[in-house]
Amino acid sequence: MSVHVHSAKPSHIVFFLALAAVSTFFIHGIAFRQKAISDPALQDARCLRGPFPVTYDFLSPALNNLLCYICTTFKAVSFKPESLLGADGFARWGFACAAILGAESARTGQPWIVRRANWFLLAAQLVTGAVMLPLYFVATSIYASKHNPPKAPILAERAWAALFAALGGFVLPSYFVQASGWSYQTLAIWQLFPIYLSVLQTVLAPLLAPFVRRTGSSVPIILIGLIGVALSCPAHFAMLTGDIPLQKIFWPFWENAEGLPDEAHRFFIWDFAGCVIALSSYLVLAYGGHGTGSKIGSLVVLAILTALVGPGGAAAVFWSGTVVFAPETGKVDEKLE
Repeated sequence: MSVHVHSAKPSHIVFFLALAAVSTFFIHGIAFRQKAISDPALQDARCLRGPFPVTYDFLSPALNNLLCYICTTFKAVSFKPESLLGADGFARWGFACAAILGAESARTGQPWIVRRANWFLLAAQLVTGAVMLPLYFVATSIYASKHNPPKAPILAERAWAALFAALGGFVLPSYFVQASGWSYQTLAIWQLFPIYLSVLQTVLAPLLAPFVRRTGSSVPIILIGLIGVALSCPAHFAMLTGDIPLQKIFWPFWENAEGLPDEAHRFFIWDFAGCVIALSSYLVLAYGGHGTGSKIGSLVVLAILTALVGPGGAAAVFWSGTVVFAPETGKVDEKLE
């Protein structure tokens, strides 16, 4: 099945480009400033001597230093309870993002660049998802189908592969980071999760095809929504009912930062916010129906869902519910006879 390609709406492209630019300014210019970059923990390969005396022989000195730089920044997040709550919510949102992008990029007939969603996620490990996700959505906007959203199907084996890849390639490494107390080894392993996603999606689809090809894609898509909610709710409720004020978690900019943990907290909260805005905007623009009023209504629904079950659960259930139960906006449940 072929996909009819058309020119994207310029407003969509401009919006996501502007979002990427704003994210770059805030994340790299404000949230993670030169003050943090010059922290002694990130200089002179200090982290290679302690607190993480870990190097890998198969990596060059430059890559070991880069990995140490990244892992030290991640580790700093674990030093503050409010940062840990934010990171937990971010990680649970990540399942929804990985599963949705995995399924969307697997639609039949997608252009080459759109099928490379995991490449953008890999680049996001260096320049943040808040920058790379809008750029990916620029690509999807340019190469979108003439329908809104694309009517090209997600075959059942591709939908199942996206689900299992998100669980095995993202959720499992993220769990080990938490279970290990944010150890250097598990942080280093986690950094490559987009590669795990790519491998699993590639390998699982043909393996699953003989068993699921004559079934519909609705079941795995619904499961993505349900699992997204199940993962998101505990972190969301922990933030709402815990002893730490939400302001301390999500607006840590009213007081001066005191070292790398504070700067890392700001960095990841801005990244979290930028990623959520990017994915939510894509869902509203692609699945919010036709007309401004319809899209505003979809935005309100997504906002309400976010307040109820958290951003990860909201994105997952909004996407899966729209894809499966709203044929006029892109039902893709196709069976091969």
